[in-house]
Amino acid sequence: MNLIWVTVAALQGTAVLLRFDGSLKRPSDPGFPTPSLGQIAACAASIQDNDDGFSGNHHQCLGGKVVPVGTLACSTSAEAEYHGLLLGLEFLTNRLVVGDDDSPRVTKQQHSISPRPALLVSGDCKMVIDQLLGKSRPRKMEQHYLQAQSLLEQISPNFDTIRYQHIPRDQNELCDRLCANVIRKEEEHAVEQLEKCILKFSHHRRQLVPTRGNDEWSEMPLSDAHSSLPEIIQSHLQSPQSLIPYSKRPFYYQQLASIARKSSDYKTLIHIGKALQWEAKAIWSKAFHGAA
Repeated sequence: MNLIWVTVAALQGTAVLLRFDGSLKRPSDPGFPTPSLGQIAACAASIQDNDDGFSGNHHQCLGGKVVPVGTLACSTSAEAEYHGLLLGLEFLTNRLVVGDDDSPRVTKQQHSISPRPALLVSGDCKMVIDQLLGKSRPRKMEQHYLQAQSLLEQISPNFDTIRYQHIPRDQNELCDRLCANVIRKEEEHAVEQLEKCILKFSHHRRQLVPTRGNDEWSEMPLSDAHSSLPEIIQSHLQSPQSLIPYSKRPFYYQQLASIARKSSDYKTLIHIGKALQWEAKAIWSKAFHGAA
């Protein structure tokens, strides 16, 4: 999902308020264990400004995006929270640019703000807020912390003060809901990609060609340019990063088996059988240990 900033409402306030949130979750699949599924990370930020300094209109901006999951990107919920903070700070940096001579060079929208407003940075992750306040060391998140400090230094000439505040989750509902929506859209996108892949393969797996010696038609496999059924199964269903919920998989396995049966692809049928056997054991194991 691409990042989109939108003005969603006309709001009032006495300072610029930046709120951020981040989330790292596995796909929702009620009744089924999810530890074997891949993870999705998302972040969001909202910025309320009581006066845009040019037209006098109060406004709020809201943005969210998917965050790559991995050791070099995002592997914990706290890192996802940092990405939300960076998202909001980058937006402010793009609007409030600091010149090379360290003097503030503001855009047309901000040039008449006087006196300079205060900036309040709020989030429901106490760990991130404590690190910004200097109460704790960033340690493993030092890279994200340094990025945030760099952005804060760039925008600081445009604000009278910059304060940090830890807030309860229910006071950060807007960003929290946006993160949830981004994650849900990413889950839907994974399912849509699998469905498109199966549909495309079923359409191109075979083509009709004249049979030698008569006028009848028979089916003949296409070239290997298209993904094989085992490749589809491996990349979309058996990969550790798979986002396809277990509750939806029988339907897709049935479709894949139907394609394989029609083309007498017995190796793929065996592959599907082994995949179902492995998943059944995984689900039973997770459910058993979870119950214990």
